[in-house]
Amino acid sequence: MRGPASGRDPGTWSAPDGDGCAARPVPTAYAGGGRLPASCLGSSSHDAIGDDGGRDMPGVTTRLVSMTDVPELTALAVANREFLAPTNPATPDQAYTPAGQEAIVEVALTRHANDLILPHVILDVDGSIAGRINLNSISRGAAQCASVGYWVAQDRNGRGIATAAVSSIVAVGFTELGLHRVQGETFPHNTASQIVLARNGFERIGYAPQFLRIAGQWQDHVLYQRLNEGDRRGGTGRRVGSGSGSWLGSRRLAAVSPRVCV
Repeated sequence: MRGPASGRDPGTWSAPDGDGCAARPVPTAYAGGGRLPASCLGSSSHDAIGDDGGRDMPGVTTRLVSMTDVPELTALAVANREFLAPTNPATPDQAYTPAGQEAIVEVALTRHANDLILPHVILDVDGSIAGRINLNSISRGAAQCASVGYWVAQDRNGRGIATAAVSSIVAVGFTELGLHRVQGETFPHNTASQIVLARNGFERIGYAPQFLRIAGQWQDHVLYQRLNEGDRRGGTGRRVGSGSGSWLGSRRLAAVSPRVCV
């Protein structure tokens, strides 16, 4: 969270999309000059920060992020800067300004329109924003998968908000997006997020040494996944290019986002 990533143009920052693939720069201009990564404080982290509260939190919902959320998201980003730092890649100071958050949301919505991510906010029982949650790096074609990333504000941890939010967005991924698999990654010591994933039916599938460069160091991660048990299709799923299951549509999306979930 302290400036440009090593080896990058000082005007460009890179951040992981949450799929366990290498970080890549996302040149997103913002009003104050410089660039911001699309995922900065969006889903915040592949290594999701969540609580280990109860399984169900009645009234907690998620919805698509909106430009009208920028003031509230800016306030949350500033208030939780130190709390989120250990699980975030290098993030510029601009990410904690209204202009920076506006750029982040704008790019997220553009990528959503291209079927690359599903960027949501987490709404507490009173309707206020409690954090962010995304389905990142949506891969179509033969993969039909995405990676979940989320964070919940520090003062709202321990209430089961993250558990409810993951449940909600996974359901959207399996139904509305027609995904076959959702993956999650956490630091080995992040037991709270591991509990959140386990409560939502995720199973551990592997361990990746030096998986991503976070907080200035290459960090190991534990990999989890949940399969869509109701998916018995033989084809390539929904919302693939110009037509479901079309070879041309799958090829077009592969050109936009060639990565496949691990």
